[in-house]
Amino acid sequence: MAARQLPQELILICLKFGITYRTIQIDKSNPNVLSELHQNAIDIVSKAIDSLDMNNYRHHIKLFLISPHHQPPSLKLIRRSNDLTPACFIEIIIWRSDQETFTPPLDHVLVEHNYKKPTYCSACDYFMWGLMKQ
Repeated sequence: MAARQLPQELILICLKFGITYRTIQIDKSNPNVLSELHQNAIDIVSKAIDSLDMNNYRHHIKLFLISPHHQPPSLKLIRRSNDLTPACFIEIIIWRSDQETFTPPLDHVLVEHNYKKPTYCSACDYFMWGLMKQ
């Protein structure tokens, strides 16, 4: 008795990395569709950035679903094949894990203030005079 094959769910999607676009056809019913999608993303990134060592960045590539035109702009991390819809756009992003430990420098947060009293600025370690305060 022959093994029963699952019906194919072929859909077209568009991968985007910067200004580079590639339309590919995938089988959404394939259990390995996300790994195939990830491999296509790796190919696009390696062609766009020749000097990038893909062995170091292979696990840092994340795929985000770009919201449709009739919805507010947003990116949704693709975690399962059900996230994929026909004619969807997928943004390829190189995600650096060392950014999680990076502390951005403090910015000045200014509000209106009485100019008669100084206020201490914790960002630049300085006393400020004037109509604004930290």
